[in-house]
Amino acid sequence: MIELIIMFANWKRDNPDEFLRWAEEHWFLF
Repeated sequence: MIELIIMFANWKRDNPDEFLRWAEEHWFLF
């Protein structure tokens, strides 16, 4: 599960716009 968190952190750092779009559609997961 830690690996998933690291992957998310890297994705958010490298692709913030894409991450924000995804997060808006999947906000209920957070």
